[in-house]
Amino acid sequence: MTQDVPSWRERFLQALRARPGASTRDVARSLGVSEWTADYHLRRMLKAGDVTSEPLGRTRCWYASGCGLCPVLRRAVPALRRPEARALALAAEEWPPLPLPRLAQRAALAIGTARWTAGVLEEAFLLERTRFGRLSLRRGAATCVAAAASGERCGLWGKCHVSRAWAEAGAPRAAAPATRLTSSR
Repeated sequence: MTQDVPSWRERFLQALRARPGASTRDVARSLGVSEWTADYHLRRMLKAGDVTSEPLGRTRCWYASGCGLCPVLRRAVPALRRPEARALALAAEEWPPLPLPRLAQRAALAIGTARWTAGVLEEAFLLERTRFGRLSLRRGAATCVAAAASGERCGLWGKCHVSRAWAEAGAPRAAAPATRLTSSR
Protein backbone atom coordinates (compact mmCIF):
# COMPACT_ATOMS: atom_id res chain seq x y z
CA MET A 1 0.00 0.00 0.00
CA THR A 2 1.38 3.43 -0.90
CA GLN A 3 1.10 6.45 1.29
CA ASP A 4 -0.12 9.72 -0.11
CA VAL A 5 2.76 12.15 -0.01
CA PRO A 6 1.55 15.76 0.03
CA SER A 7 2.70 17.93 -2.85
CA TRP A 8 5.06 20.83 -2.18
CA ARG A 9 2.11 23.21 -2.47
CA GLU A 10 0.10 21.34 0.16
CA ARG A 11 3.13 21.17 2.47
CA PHE A 12 3.50 24.97 2.27
CA LEU A 13 -0.21 25.51 2.88
CA GLN A 14 -0.13 23.18 5.90
CA ALA A 15 2.81 25.14 7.33
CA LEU A 16 0.98 28.45 6.86
CA ARG A 17 -2.26 27.13 8.35
CA ALA A 18 -0.33 25.96 11.40
CA ARG A 19 1.43 29.29 11.76
CA PRO A 20 -0.31 32.17 9.97
CA GLY A 21 1.86 35.22 9.43
CA ALA A 22 5.07 33.20 9.28
CA SER A 23 8.09 34.79 7.64
CA THR A 24 9.85 33.17 4.70
CA ARG A 25 12.59 32.04 7.09
CA ASP A 26 10.04 30.44 9.45
CA VAL A 27 8.37 28.57 6.58
CA ALA A 28 11.74 27.37 5.29
CA ARG A 29 12.79 26.10 8.72
CA SER A 30 9.50 24.31 9.34
CA LEU A 31 9.74 22.51 5.99
CA GLY A 32 13.48 21.86 6.04
CA VAL A 33 14.21 23.75 2.82
CA SER A 34 16.42 26.74 2.05
CA GLU A 35 15.04 30.27 2.29
CA TRP A 36 15.57 30.68 -1.46
CA THR A 37 13.42 27.62 -2.14
CA ALA A 38 10.71 28.76 0.25
CA ASP A 39 10.70 32.26 -1.26
CA TYR A 40 10.45 30.86 -4.79
CA HIS A 41 7.50 28.60 -3.97
CA LEU A 42 5.70 31.22 -1.84
CA ARG A 43 5.92 33.76 -4.66
CA ARG A 44 4.58 31.19 -7.15
CA MET A 45 1.70 30.48 -4.79
CA LEU A 46 1.10 34.23 -4.39
CA LYS A 47 0.69 34.58 -8.16
CA ALA A 48 -1.67 31.60 -8.18
CA GLY A 49 -3.77 33.13 -5.36
CA ASP A 50 -3.07 30.32 -2.87
CA VAL A 51 -1.40 32.65 -0.36
CA THR A 52 -1.34 36.32 0.54
CA SER A 53 1.39 38.36 2.15
CA GLU A 54 1.88 41.60 4.03
CA PRO A 55 5.01 43.46 5.03
CA LEU A 56 5.87 43.88 8.71
CA GLY A 57 9.00 45.97 9.09
CA ARG A 58 11.67 44.30 6.96
CA THR A 59 9.88 40.95 7.04
CA ARG A 60 7.19 39.61 4.75
CA CYS A 61 4.43 37.70 6.53
CA TRP A 62 2.67 34.90 4.63
CA TYR A 63 -0.91 33.63 5.07
CA ALA A 64 -2.86 30.85 3.41
CA SER A 65 -5.73 32.39 1.43
CA GLY A 66 -8.92 32.36 3.45
CA CYS A 67 -7.07 31.96 6.74
CA GLY A 68 -9.94 33.59 8.65
CA LEU A 69 -7.95 36.36 10.32
CA CYS A 70 -9.40 39.86 10.40
CA PRO A 71 -7.12 42.67 9.13
CA VAL A 72 -6.15 43.66 12.67
CA LEU A 73 -5.15 40.11 13.61
CA ARG A 74 -3.26 39.71 10.32
CA ARG A 75 -0.99 42.52 11.53
CA ALA A 76 -1.03 41.53 15.20
CA VAL A 77 -0.24 37.81 15.00
CA PRO A 78 3.31 38.14 13.61
CA ALA A 79 4.07 41.12 15.83
CA LEU A 80 2.86 39.47 19.03
CA ARG A 81 5.02 36.39 18.45
CA ARG A 82 7.88 38.57 19.64
CA PRO A 83 8.16 38.56 23.44
CA GLU A 84 8.95 42.29 23.57
CA ALA A 85 5.74 43.11 21.68
CA ARG A 86 3.67 41.00 24.08
CA ALA A 87 5.37 42.68 27.06
CA LEU A 88 4.71 46.17 25.68
CA ALA A 89 1.07 45.33 24.85
CA LEU A 90 0.51 44.00 28.37
CA ALA A 91 2.19 47.06 29.89
CA ALA A 92 0.06 49.39 27.74
CA GLU A 93 -3.09 47.59 28.86
CA GLU A 94 -2.69 48.95 32.38
CA TRP A 95 -4.13 52.37 33.10
CA PRO A 96 -3.17 55.28 32.79
CA PRO A 97 -1.62 55.88 29.35
CA LEU A 98 2.11 56.52 29.68
CA PRO A 99 4.80 58.25 27.66
CA LEU A 100 7.05 55.82 25.78
CA PRO A 101 10.00 55.95 28.25
CA ARG A 102 7.75 55.05 31.19
CA LEU A 103 6.00 52.36 29.17
CA ALA A 104 9.39 50.89 28.22
CA GLN A 105 10.35 50.88 31.87
CA ARG A 106 7.08 49.16 32.84
CA ALA A 107 7.68 46.49 30.15
CA ALA A 108 11.38 46.14 31.09
CA LEU A 109 12.52 47.01 27.55
CA ALA A 110 15.30 49.22 26.25
CA ILE A 111 13.94 52.50 24.88
CA GLY A 112 15.03 51.72 21.31
CA THR A 113 13.33 48.33 21.40
CA ALA A 114 10.22 49.89 22.92
CA ARG A 115 10.15 52.62 20.24
CA TRP A 116 10.35 50.08 17.41
CA THR A 117 7.83 47.76 19.07
CA ALA A 118 5.39 50.61 19.71
CA GLY A 119 5.60 51.50 16.02
CA VAL A 120 4.79 47.92 15.04
CA LEU A 121 1.87 47.76 17.48
CA GLU A 122 0.55 51.13 16.27
CA GLU A 123 0.80 49.91 12.69
CA ALA A 124 -1.08 46.77 13.75
CA PHE A 125 -3.72 49.14 15.16
CA LEU A 126 -3.42 47.86 18.72
CA LEU A 127 -1.77 50.88 20.37
CA GLU A 128 -2.97 54.45 20.15
CA ARG A 129 -1.49 57.77 21.15
CA THR A 130 -3.35 60.33 23.16
CA ARG A 131 -3.16 63.94 22.06
CA PHE A 132 -0.36 64.37 24.63
CA GLY A 133 1.72 61.57 23.06
CA ARG A 134 1.03 58.96 25.72
CA LEU A 135 0.48 55.37 24.61
CA SER A 136 -2.28 52.99 25.61
CA LEU A 137 -3.81 49.82 24.29
CA ARG A 138 -6.71 50.70 22.00
CA ARG A 139 -10.15 50.10 23.49
CA GLY A 140 -11.12 46.49 22.77
CA ALA A 141 -7.60 45.56 21.63
CA ALA A 142 -7.04 43.30 24.64
CA THR A 143 -9.32 40.78 22.91
CA CYS A 144 -7.20 41.04 19.76
CA VAL A 145 -3.99 40.63 21.77
CA ALA A 146 -5.35 37.53 23.52
CA ALA A 147 -6.58 36.01 20.25
CA ALA A 148 -3.32 36.76 18.44
CA ALA A 149 -1.20 35.37 21.25
CA SER A 150 -3.18 32.12 21.34
CA GLY A 151 -3.54 31.78 17.55
CA GLU A 152 -7.34 31.93 17.63
CA ARG A 153 -9.52 33.37 14.89
CA CYS A 154 -11.66 36.45 15.49
CA GLY A 155 -15.41 36.25 15.02
CA LEU A 156 -16.03 39.84 16.10
CA TRP A 157 -14.87 41.68 12.97
CA GLY A 158 -17.17 44.64 12.38
CA LYS A 159 -18.63 44.39 15.89
CA CYS A 160 -15.66 45.29 18.07
CA HIS A 161 -14.26 48.77 18.80
CA VAL A 162 -10.97 48.03 17.08
CA SER A 163 -12.56 47.04 13.77
CA ARG A 164 -14.84 50.09 13.83
CA ALA A 165 -11.88 52.39 14.53
CA TRP A 166 -9.95 50.62 11.74
CA ALA A 167 -12.78 51.28 9.29
CA GLU A 168 -13.13 54.92 10.39
CA ALA A 169 -9.39 55.50 9.93
CA GLY A 170 -9.62 54.30 6.32
CA ALA A 171 -6.67 52.06 5.41
CA PRO A 172 -4.32 52.83 8.29
CA ARG A 173 -1.73 50.42 6.85
CA ALA A 174 -0.90 53.00 4.19
CA ALA A 175 -0.19 55.70 6.77
CA ALA A 176 3.36 56.39 7.85
CA PRO A 177 4.25 55.02 11.29
CA ALA A 178 3.71 57.63 13.99
CA THR A 179 7.08 56.91 15.62
CA ARG A 180 9.19 58.37 12.83
CA LEU A 181 10.60 61.77 13.62
CA THR A 182 11.36 64.30 10.91
CA SER A 183 13.83 67.10 11.10
CA SER A 184 12.56 70.66 11.03
CA ARG A 185 15.61 71.87 9.12
